[in-house]
Amino acid sequence: MIASRPIGNILLLLTLITLQISCASGYRTINPTTINYGSDIIPVGNDIEIKYHYNVLRESRNNKYAKYEERSNYRLIGMLISNQGYDTLYFSEDLVITDGVNELQPLGLEDINSFTQSANKTYLDDDDFDEGWVVALTVPHGLFNDAVSSAADRKFMDEMELYYLVDSAIPPGTTVSGLVALLVEPDVRLIIWKRDR
Repeated sequence: MIASRPIGNILLLLTLITLQISCASGYRTINPTTINYGSDIIPVGNDIEIKYHYNVLRESRNNKYAKYEERSNYRLIGMLISNQGYDTLYFSEDLVITDGVNELQPLGLEDINSFTQSANKTYLDDDDFDEGWVVALTVPHGLFNDAVSSAADRKFMDEMELYYLVDSAIPPGTTVSGLVALLVEPDVRLIIWKRDR
């Protein structure tokens, strides 16, 4: 009976470590160049074509951000834009995105940072692991999750800075892929046109 006690303690310790690691949520790269945009092409004028894809957070298994996305009605959308015209296309100035009724204003990159903070709060609110546990177990768990969340948020923001389309320029003769966040219901068909300058 005495010999089983150290084994039981080791098993308890391994279980606690596994629970702490499994509750932490890292960030998995989306990389919009690898998204399957399907075959629906939105012609925008004679020389611009756009494809888009919802659910990029869920499909890349970024569950923390996907949960917040579902609750907030902000959608991170992958876009593939082909500019075969003679002029540079400025995403924020030239393109109008609507849900068929209302013009949709993309979140600015600075607003994305508050998106990640809200996602952390939502994810932590969903985490009931701490309820009923003693402080000695919850403090390390919370510190570990905070550290993992901070690292995940940095990776998310780095990817947004690299791929976020708002304020981007698309030179003539190029095709680019990127991300944009819109306040829109899930899977609403977007209507996009080029603004007259």
